[in-house]
Amino acid sequence: MMGKSIVGLDISDHTIEVVELGGSATSPKILGMARAHLGDGIVEYGMIKDEKKLADTLKKLFAAAKPKKIDHNNIVFGLPESLTYIHTFRADSHSAKNREQLVRQELVATVPLDETSFVYSYSVLKDTKDGVDILAVAIDRETFVVWKNFFKKYKFEVEIFDIESLALFRNLEIDLKKDTCVVDVGDKTTRVSIFDKTGLKFNYTVHLAGDHITQSLVDKQKIKKDKAETEKIKSGLVGKNKKISDTITKSVDEILLQVQEGINFYMEQSQQEVSQVVFVGGTAKLKGLVEYAKHVLKTDVTLGHSRVRGKSIPLEYIEATGLALRGLSKKWDKHHPTIDPKIRLPKVAKQNRKKDITQIPSELGAVDTAKKNKPTLLIILLIISVAALAWAFLYRSAQDNKPKDDVYLAELEELDVILETKGVEVIDIEEDVVTSTEIMTTSTISTSTNDVVSSTLVTSTSIN
Repeated sequence: MMGKSIVGLDISDHTIEVVELGGSATSPKILGMARAHLGDGIVEYGMIKDEKKLADTLKKLFAAAKPKKIDHNNIVFGLPESLTYIHTFRADSHSAKNREQLVRQELVATVPLDETSFVYSYSVLKDTKDGVDILAVAIDRETFVVWKNFFKKYKFEVEIFDIESLALFRNLEIDLKKDTCVVDVGDKTTRVSIFDKTGLKFNYTVHLAGDHITQSLVDKQKIKKDKAETEKIKSGLVGKNKKISDTITKSVDEILLQVQEGINFYMEQSQQEVSQVVFVGGTAKLKGLVEYAKHVLKTDVTLGHSRVRGKSIPLEYIEATGLALRGLSKKWDKHHPTIDPKIRLPKVAKQNRKKDITQIPSELGAVDTAKKNKPTLLIILLIISVAALAWAFLYRSAQDNKPKDDVYLAELEELDVILETKGVEVIDIEEDVVTSTEIMTTSTISTSTNDVVSSTLVTSTSIN
């Protein structure tokens, strides 16, 4: 991707930021940037609710970018953090060939997606004789497919699905000689990410953010939401209206309390000191927030600043700019796992989705589990063929020996018997409304590699 202009795209529930960068990793240049607000009901908690409105907004935004419009290709998209699971852990020393299974087991034990499948990727942060530090990211497979198909349908060419916390790290001017906490205060959630010189070490989500502050004003001051939002921006924590400022301060206290809990947990587990906190996100610009956070957190607190020189980058664009930086240099490949949009995702039957995982390790490449199903499918097709021949034979016999009025029910009964002897579940049907029967066949077969493969085949048999 080097040598091309790269587009960073950040979509949250209420806003979209897009930045196009050219030049090189050491000297990036802003070619275009734009920001838009999203209305309610378009994206909620990272899920697309109205794809047509979202697509229309994106097209208009790309066209309205300044100083020039942005093309719909070479895009690095930040997967919604509310739907992304980030896990760092230390494993005992092991061989690289055993790493895939080790990471898989760790994610199965920690990612709260019990009854569904997920896509994941990982990178090795540090490998020493004392152990291996691994950063793994996972997202629900269906969520990933929804976003992937959305971009494909509306002709936005996404080359990388990136991780938002890592995008912030790339674009922030922070001192990597000491552990640093980045607090991204968004609309619905506040992300607490702690980095050291090797990269992301801890990630924690607080489910309170800007919307919580606004709603507190609505509830406590009995004002409408639009006015509450205006008062929040106008007054902050230091406004002249003491009732407004006090309400905002109490809501900020709730957020900072959970931020402090996350920092304390990290320091206790890692035995490392967090000596600086950097605030980013639109809500971080609240008047008086940085000064107040210094008092509460009792450490050095600053607002984030972009690494990109030559033009002032507003705080709201820091993440989108960090996403674009991902495409300007391959140096991020080693420690920053991403999800490849070209990964083939095999279809998985609903009843077999418990803990089903598609792995995309950044150092090993994608695993196509569909290949393992070929022997199973051949055997299933053979069973269906045998059943069809048997049914045809019995059908002819029934035509010769039974009255016309009884033929239909007799055929169904005989078909049920044949299929049930093959371990097939037959769906019950009503005599007076059904003209065809759908049969769900599930076979579990042990392959030569001792893997258990489950496959589902749906067939339709017409009854004349």
